[in-house]
Amino acid sequence: MEFFLVIEQGLDLMLTGMMTVFTFLGLLILLINLSSLIFRDLPDIKSNQDKNSESSNISDNHMRIINQINKRV
Repeated sequence: MEFFLVIEQGLDLMLTGMMTVFTFLGLLILLINLSSLIFRDLPDIKSNQDKNSESSNISDNHMRIINQINKRV
């Protein structure tokens, strides 16, 4: 009977640990998405390129890719 008690305690510990990790990761995902929504309204990189067009060596294709990545994040 002691063997089954040890197995039961092990399963309880495993489930508690798994739920803790699941809760932590879920909270982390929610916070990342929330911070993404908060910081989405930052100025666009394209407007900065217009101001510094002489000093910028980044091509238009690269700027479009960077802007697409910023929209996805």
